[in-house]
Amino acid sequence: MDWVELGKKCIISTIKAIRELKEVETLNNEINIQTNADIISQEVIKEVLTKSGVSCNLVSEENEEVIDINGGDDNIQIVIDPIDYTHLFLRGELSFCSVGLLVLVNEVPKYSFVGNISNKDIYHCDEDSAYKNNQKIKVPEEIKGKNIILGWAPYKLRAKRFMDSLIDLTDGDYFIYNFGGLLQTAKIAEGHYDAFLEVKAAPLHEFAGALIVEKAGGIISTLQGKPIEWNPKKKQTLLVSRNKKIHQDILNQFKDLNYEDS
Repeated sequence: MDWVELGKKCIISTIKAIRELKEVETLNNEINIQTNADIISQEVIKEVLTKSGVSCNLVSEENEEVIDINGGDDNIQIVIDPIDYTHLFLRGELSFCSVGLLVLVNEVPKYSFVGNISNKDIYHCDEDSAYKNNQKIKVPEEIKGKNIILGWAPYKLRAKRFMDSLIDLTDGDYFIYNFGGLLQTAKIAEGHYDAFLEVKAAPLHEFAGALIVEKAGGIISTLQGKPIEWNPKKKQTLLVSRNKKIHQDILNQFKDLNYEDS
């Protein structure tokens, strides 16, 4: 199976389908908002995988149960986020929005894909390297200006954890911005940003960009500095950094804090 071509086909087909959608409608009124666009994205990925003939288990943010593709295969799991930043997609602000897909073989991450919905750029990685639009990318050693730390903290609990823990770094070489997701994480591989973190334990559909950065030479771990467990059933905090110094500077701010279970 050519996973790179299959993954890119999933992303390209999905972005095309949701950009052609004439009207976006909400299907719930929950914190994790769901729209018809999320469901269409998931269904397009299911269709592409089914037609490819691959047998796998599809784990989607939009579906509570694992979806068996062509009979399923517990050894091959594909974890997807049909639309990251759905609440912005709903308002027509596509520049933050992306589609994410992560391929696990025996719980080992092999391939990852993040598609930019606004301009159709595709970031991906194979077992060795990271790419943007099929051109190999590496995390730059040097950048201009202060380091930029991103986080996703839209609610009081997350916002307090995010800002209170990192505020001391703003006295030095860091700017802190409360935004970011799969696409912004993947852009660390190009040096657009320097770190991204999840202060609330999150499932693997939030980690597709992290794997791309790691394959580009970056550093990833939990906020306690532990290796990521690539288990779709497990929720973990996440820290993705451009280099070891930035990574350690941020870890130091969380050394007495444990948010893995909350």
